[in-house]
Amino acid sequence: MDAPPAPPLTTVVPAPAESPRRGEAALAFVAALLLLLAFAGVRDLFDADEGRYGTVALDMVRSGDYVTPREHGLRFMDKPPLVYWAAAGAYAVLGATPTAARLPCIVAGATVALFAFLFAAAWTGSRRAAWAAALVFATCGGGMGFSRTVTMDMPLTACVCGALWAGWRGVAGGGRRARVGLGVAVGLGLLAKGPLAAVVPGLVALAWVAVGASWRRVLALVASPLAWATALAVAAPWYALVERANPGYLRHFIEYEHFRRFREAGHRDFAPVWLYAAVLPLFLAPWTSALWRARLPRPVVEGVRRPVPAGRFAWAWALALLVFYSAGRNRLFTYVLPAFPPLAVLVGARVADVVADARASRRLATAFAVLGALAALAGAAVASGVVFEAEWTLFGRRVLPLREARLQPLGLPVGLGGAALLSAPVLVRVLTTPRARLVGLVLAAAVCFWGVDLGAARVEALRSPRALARTLAHEAGPADLVVCLDLLPQGLRFSEPGLQVAVAGKQPEIVEPWASLDGDGRLFPEAALASLWTSDRRVVLVAREKKARPFVERGGRLLARDLSGAQRADLWVVENRPRAR
Repeated sequence: MDAPPAPPLTTVVPAPAESPRRGEAALAFVAALLLLLAFAGVRDLFDADEGRYGTVALDMVRSGDYVTPREHGLRFMDKPPLVYWAAAGAYAVLGATPTAARLPCIVAGATVALFAFLFAAAWTGSRRAAWAAALVFATCGGGMGFSRTVTMDMPLTACVCGALWAGWRGVAGGGRRARVGLGVAVGLGLLAKGPLAAVVPGLVALAWVAVGASWRRVLALVASPLAWATALAVAAPWYALVERANPGYLRHFIEYEHFRRFREAGHRDFAPVWLYAAVLPLFLAPWTSALWRARLPRPVVEGVRRPVPAGRFAWAWALALLVFYSAGRNRLFTYVLPAFPPLAVLVGARVADVVADARASRRLATAFAVLGALAALAGAAVASGVVFEAEWTLFGRRVLPLREARLQPLGLPVGLGGAALLSAPVLVRVLTTPRARLVGLVLAAAVCFWGVDLGAARVEALRSPRALARTLAHEAGPADLVVCLDLLPQGLRFSEPGLQVAVAGKQPEIVEPWASLDGDGRLFPEAALASLWTSDRRVVLVAREKKARPFVERGGRLLARDLSGAQRADLWVVENRPRAR
């Protein structure tokens, strides 16, 4: 008897990735916005540079001059006005609060998360990868930290992402709409940070051509008259108005603020050339381990010379900007933010695969827990005070020593934030679906950073000039002259709107041609302070201890000491004669 026929062999074919549905990108934006808004106003504005930008926006509101940015009446021409305008609008609704000052950057951060969603959806075709990319950006160190800090670089990053997304759609045959979108993004970037809004997308476009994009299509898009006309229509009116009100501004802004500061050493030339390569993994924390083995294997077909894996375009974007920013002489952590979104896309794609597998999820959760344990130990050490005798340096320069006891309250919230990451292994074991695991990891990361913010609010005196502002408001009368020597605590007027402050000596952030007398003589040489000190006018001086001590020895009276401002924690307040009460 013949054996029964064997059953046919079956091949298990993985289900194709589900593409995002219409409207989900908007939901991702809202989710990122809510994550970034939570506890965004619990800490005061840091004196550098949040206090400055928040004060410039307030000065615009008070003066009614929305063309020329001013700080304490001094023309502050370093940055274009988009963030100031947006903050002024937020003040009109919410009042002059830290949340209102940060709202433009929070919205910009949520916008970057939106573009991470869109790029991940286009490059992977996966709904889960798109959501993971957006949420990874919103809950990592770079996204959460710098979206909730007043800086021009997060709005610039949003504009760069918008320009690249429009460019990507244009190269794939997006037509007139893509060119208009490119022009709007570049125009807004010109109002947010300046010419970098055009330079940075151009560099990424060249990198994309190098890895396989059609150079003809890229060139046609970059040289599009419609795109450039749109960009100029958005940005040119303000540039024309500010040049008319401040002759020489365009030369100063383009020549000094961009070309000279890029290639010449300055007061921010403090970091090595490898700084950005070192900080980008920190920007991704606690998701950094997912970058290992991250790949986008789906080939790109439209707009390329040959089918190319999408991951090449992500890496080309990140590496081109990493090299560009590392080549500059003035390096700040936030400058490299435009190189960060493609890494969030890569990590998001990897996280989407990881949460679908229980074992891989546990490995990622273990990496969370390791970081959490380190944070908990650091928090315990700070809270107990055992580290306050250490002297710390960064790149060979002395930084604020941890023996500053005002840091001690930060220890408990940092420890609790670490505990949130320590909960990740438990969460991925309890939560059984990929969506639930992703949400659990996202919330663990978010709670960690919320805890750090709550802790920072408890030590705000270390970086906020609020106590100094209150002291000056109490000690200085309407006719008295308040002078800051060789420094300008940037958030004084944000904390006390009625303060009028003059600056004597050097102020590196106020440069030629704007270092002449401005306002009503609020900037003058240090030699003039000596004659004012012995005049009949009462002067209240703010200076570092070393600079203030000679004025005390000349008969001045010390009103307060060890206050914070201008990134210092050793400021003295001295008067030349008693105030008539």
